[in-house]
Amino acid sequence: MKLSAALLSVSLLPGLLLGACASNGVSVPWTSDLLVVEKSGARMVLRDPANGALRRVYETGAGPHEVSISFDSRWAVIANYGGQEPGSTLTVCDLVAGSVVRTIDLGGAVRPHGLAFLTNKEGAQLVAVTAELRDQILVVDISTGQVVRTLAAGGELPHMLVASSDGKQLYVTCMKSGEVVQLDAVTGTVLARAATGAEPEGLALTPDGRELWVGNRASDELVVLDAANLAELARIPVGDMPIRVECTPDGRMVLCSNANSGDLSLVSRSTRKELRRLKLSPGADSGAPVGIEIEPGSRYAFVALTRLDQIAVVDLLAESVRERIEGGAEPDGMAWASGGRPFRSLDGRR
Repeated sequence: MKLSAALLSVSLLPGLLLGACASNGVSVPWTSDLLVVEKSGARMVLRDPANGALRRVYETGAGPHEVSISFDSRWAVIANYGGQEPGSTLTVCDLVAGSVVRTIDLGGAVRPHGLAFLTNKEGAQLVAVTAELRDQILVVDISTGQVVRTLAAGGELPHMLVASSDGKQLYVTCMKSGEVVQLDAVTGTVLARAATGAEPEGLALTPDGRELWVGNRASDELVVLDAANLAELARIPVGDMPIRVECTPDGRMVLCSNANSGDLSLVSRSTRKELRRLKLSPGADSGAPVGIEIEPGSRYAFVALTRLDQIAVVDLLAESVRERIEGGAEPDGMAWASGGRPFRSLDGRR
């Protein structure tokens, strides 16, 4: 079935302590919560990544799809894409207080989707969000709830976006026009554009900021672009309908979830070759894998199986699916929220 059209560790308490790593050199937050957006549940929840147990619930608008975390490690912003009726709001959550603090009206039906926080020296918390129905990018100050500027996307149906590490540039996939656009995040000037192919959707900027990896969901391939000018560097065949793309924090591997074939492509960044394609669901149903979240040690990936209401836990070192945990009602976008207690290895959780 064809589907329609976030390395962040959030400290909820001061004084985060780092504990010893496991024997394999990899550790993840034992006390971490996995933030999961539930599309049908109209909420964002915090789940225990060890077993999927529910820890906290934040109610959102209809059809939330994506979540982004602020640089000061306090705020989570969710894009309420909507269902049959187009969405028009963002939900702002205070992860320290554990509450929803604001719903931001974007000024009419826009279908907000891709999100990215932008650095701002004046202290404002600025978020860039795609507005599909207007072919625009809206820059929103979440502290005031105001849209501070509107940028022309430079293409049709902007869906996902990522920001450069300094927040000065935005990269946007425009699905209908089949291109990726690089924008100045302040002036809105189009810096570069690349015609990548049929229906580009997911994208990831490598940690060093040098490469942009894009998934063409209608042509089943990843396209590697030079992040400086969007010059094409490589094309890599993957599974059926690559819908989300993420790079491991160590920069060594790129993952893409293939929604129709129900698997996860593990791709070497250095050789630009697919290492393995992992089936994520146990039965005949593909599970429709969508959102991907990779833990800070680059050892484990969490993949939302939106049609099975589960999250697959993938061991990237062993290149295998370790288990599946509870995901809620159509899990999609994810992020990390960690407590202030010592880290422990995921391998020591049982």
